[in-house]
Formats: sequence, C-alpha cells, structure tokens
Amino acid sequence: MAMHRTRTPRPTEGEWVLVVEDETSIRRLVRRLLEGRGYRVLLAADPLEAIAILEHTPQPLDIMLSDMIMPHMSGLELAGRAAGIRPELPIVYMSGYTQDVIGAEVMRRVGPLILPKPFSVDALVDHVRAGLRRAVTPDQAPQVSSKAT
Repeated sequence: MAMHRTRTPRPTEGEWVLVVEDETSIRRLVRRLLEGRGYRVLLAADPLEAIAILEHTPQPLDIMLSDMIMPHMSGLELAGRAAGIRPELPIVYMSGYTQDVIGAEVMRRVGPLILPKPFSVDALVDHVRAGLRRAVTPDQAPQVSSKAT
C-alpha cells in the first residue's frame, strides 16, 4: 500500500490575497485552496475589476495573485496600474502559457514569481509565501508591451 504524504500546512497570519483570474473555475478553486490554508481572499474576474478593488476597497491587501494573460490587459500591465494605486503590494503571477508566449525577458525577470498552471495546493501556497517574503512590488515588475503578452 502506497502512502501519500501531505505537507503539514504552516500557519498563516490571515493575510489578504487579491486573486485576479478570468477563468471562473480557477478563480473559485484558488479561493477555496487559499482559504483552506488560512488566507483571506478577495476575487476579481478581470484586471478592470481588480483596479476597482485596489482603488475603492479600504481593506489592506498583503499580496496580489494575478493571471498573466487576461482580457483588457495583461497581468504585467495590471501590475503597472497597481503600482500607482498601492505601490507596496507584492505580486505573484500565474500562467498556463509557456515562455514562448510570455516572452523570455519577462520569464527571466519574474520567473520565480510565476506559478505555472496546473498547480498543486502546495505550489500555490509556496508561491504566495515566496511573494510575501520577497515583497516584489508592482513598481519592480518588468514593463512589457501588449504585443508581448
């Protein structure tokens, strides 16, 4: 009989995560996984909704977890907009796309902060924790044109 080992979840301090994902099923899954590990989650279905949350929600946010390729603007473009609203907010990206689609320069600059899809709950939590530790803020995100995304 094979034994499956699951890592014991490390406690969080109830950090607030803004999840920006255009795929409803992924957005809901990420929320469930993060809340199951003690995070508090706000959801945005696209970058425009995320900008509205950043501008109008008084809630202090600890990190933003954003898809890279979405309608209206890319995750990197969203990061640039977020820098003007909440410059202290760290960002972790998620993507189901390869380096060929995202671009080698972008991957080189934010690679450790890109969570490849599909992902496990441990990988999700590890990336969020890494983002919180590194505190890479939107103003440190690489600039990219819409053509690169």
